[in-house]
Amino acid sequence: MTEYAVVNPATGETVARYDSFTDAQVEQTLGTAETGFETWRKLPVAERDGVVRRAAELHREHSGGTGRHHRPGDGQG
Repeated sequence: MTEYAVVNPATGETVARYDSFTDAQVEQTLGTAETGFETWRKLPVAERDGVVRRAAELHREHSGGTGRHHRPGDGQG
C-alpha cells in the first residue's frame, strides 16, 4: 500500500500522511458501511442513543483529558 502526504504550502512541512487505496478497496469499504448502516437504521432510537452515549463515554475515558485536538490553522488555537 502506498501513502500520500498533505503538505502545508506556506511552509513545505508535511502535516499528515494517509494510506492510498485502490478503487476496489474503496468499493469494498463502502459496501461494508452500507450494510452496517442498514443494520443501524433498524435499531430503535433509544438503542442507538445508548450506543452513541457509550461511544462518547469511551472517547472521554481514552482521550487523556486533552479535549479537542487542534490543528495548525484551524482557527481554534
